[in-house]
Amino acid sequence: AWAHMTLGRYDSAAAAAHAARARAERTGNRAGVARALSNLGSLAQRRGDPHGAVALFEEALALQRALGVD
Repeated sequence: AWAHMTLGRYDSAAAAAHAARARAERTGNRAGVARALSNLGSLAQRRGDPHGAVALFEEALALQRALGVD
């Protein structure tokens, strides 16, 4: 997702990040879910949606804190 985003391919980036989140949720990989949420937050920020970005970043941060990651 990150590579697509840095190239300005936001639709491809969103699809990859959503797929990664779904895969992480299916497998119980909470760190992967947090990573995907963070990528989606960065994407929302680049797309000009600061409120959506903050919500996604906050969700990612809550998961990271629950996992003991600062």
